[in-house]
Amino acid sequence: MPKCFMAAMARVSGHPLLPRYGRTHTLNHKRVARTVAQELQPFANVLDQADYRAGVIARCLEQAGLSGQVDAIVLTGGVIYSQAFRQLLLSRISYLGRVICKPGEEEMDSLAYYLNAVLTGELQPKEYN
Repeated sequence: MPKCFMAAMARVSGHPLLPRYGRTHTLNHKRVARTVAQELQPFANVLDQADYRAGVIARCLEQAGLSGQVDAIVLTGGVIYSQAFRQLLLSRISYLGRVICKPGEEEMDSLAYYLNAVLTGELQPKEYN
């Protein structure tokens, strides 16, 4: 993830901004803008891929034979914290049905918990066709 805007500015100037805030000679504004743009590029790339991801979701539903007849689509993960990404994705898939957003990184904990339960024999694995 890109660093926040203030962190990028502080790194460019080489000093914390607050003590020097207001002095125009402390920052090279073109350099700051270039650095911030470079650090935000990975996030912009994620937003650009929203169409692709929405298409993947739609194709998965079609392949499953659901033809848009879904109870809900659940979006998880840290990227769902981004309102910009969430809105971009929702604008492309909300016609398929109800969309539930559960931001967070706990899905890996859940995966580890249930994998351990299967490996220790507490749960039987399920197969989905």
